[in-house]
Amino acid sequence: MLKFVWETARRPMALALAFTASMALAWASLGHANGLALQAQAFENAVQFPTRESFAEVISLNESRLAVQASGVVEQWHADVGTRVQADELLLTLDDRDAQLALAQARAARAAAQAQADLAQTQLKRAQELTKTGFVSQEALSMRQTELAMARAELTSAQASEDLASRALEKMQLRAPYSGVVLERLAQIGEKLPTGTVAFVMTDPDSVEVQAQLSAEQITSLERARSIELLLEGQSFALTLLRVSPVASLPARNQTVRLGFEGQSRPPAGSTGQLRWQVGAPVLSAQTLVRRQGALGIFVLEPSGTAWLARFVPIAAAQEGRRVAAPPLAPDTLVVTHGQQRLQDGQLIESSDFEIGPS
Repeated sequence: MLKFVWETARRPMALALAFTASMALAWASLGHANGLALQAQAFENAVQFPTRESFAEVISLNESRLAVQASGVVEQWHADVGTRVQADELLLTLDDRDAQLALAQARAARAAAQAQADLAQTQLKRAQELTKTGFVSQEALSMRQTELAMARAELTSAQASEDLASRALEKMQLRAPYSGVVLERLAQIGEKLPTGTVAFVMTDPDSVEVQAQLSAEQITSLERARSIELLLEGQSFALTLLRVSPVASLPARNQTVRLGFEGQSRPPAGSTGQLRWQVGAPVLSAQTLVRRQGALGIFVLEPSGTAWLARFVPIAAAQEGRRVAAPPLAPDTLVVTHGQQRLQDGQLIESSDFEIGPS
């Protein structure tokens, strides 16, 4: 009888000892199962920012169709497709022999007008001297003054004609208006080009912007974005918002936005990619959430002497399986991102039992 009572009383004690041993093993395995079971990240690295995306293209601020300003036969072209040219570099020359002759004729006419003006000036000066002695009448003096005025007018006209002839000669050459790259060459040697014929198409590859068509809601989020980038063939280019067109285009009622590159590296004009921007408040992924005492939240680690204290931070708006707005924590606060399911609020963690994950 006494043996039965003893065995009955000993069973609860054995169960309690077994439970305590199993808990100790579980806690001991927290930092040793599969290496380090706990992983933490600084709060600023653990949070995410919602992103938005849209199609975008890189456009040049200068893409010009260069036309000849005079009629003529193409004598020589000096740049071809793909050639990088400097501002004012020669692209094309027309046969300018007629223009050269016209300039020479205009210069001769201007020289003759200059001689007539010089002669009229000399005659007027002589008439003024003779008028003082009474050998020339006042009427003759007035005639000399009129002759000088007419000679000077002829000289002005001749100078303008020379300038026009010189300008016409300049128009027999087509030069680059800015530094850029030739996209098309449309002129051929020996071809007669009427005035206004497009001979070259060139672009400025260094003066580029990003253009996108966005809705009003997208523009609102873009204006509040913390970062904007263009994703293009595996590369990322940081952007800044420059301007938004106030006019919406039909039928989608989208507006044109222009963005500039922050760095020196720029993709070529004509490239297309994805415009991506981070918006809104920081969020935490659903994987960081755990439930304790009927509430969803996260675990953070706080220093406690030589160890760390696991503290449960409930998040009222959290929902199962959905990311949640991050609570207001210091950027360097350690957030447990792996192994938090086995933690309890107030649990002490040794430094050797967790590792800080990559940023």
